[in-house]
Amino acid sequence: MSSGAEANAGTTAVREGYAFDEGALADWIRAHIPDFSGPLTVEQFKGGQSNPTIG
Repeated sequence: MSSGAEANAGTTAVREGYAFDEGALADWIRAHIPDFSGPLTVEQFKGGQSNPTIG
């Protein structure tokens, strides 16, 4: 794997500006997913693109 690919592999803590109310999500999951026992862990993918386009 190249160093660029390694830098983008895996997950990391949620970056500033992308966080959301994890407690509210956990509450929703508990209310709607019968076998959920927690705890909930939220992380963000290190790299990648969302909807990349060629211009």
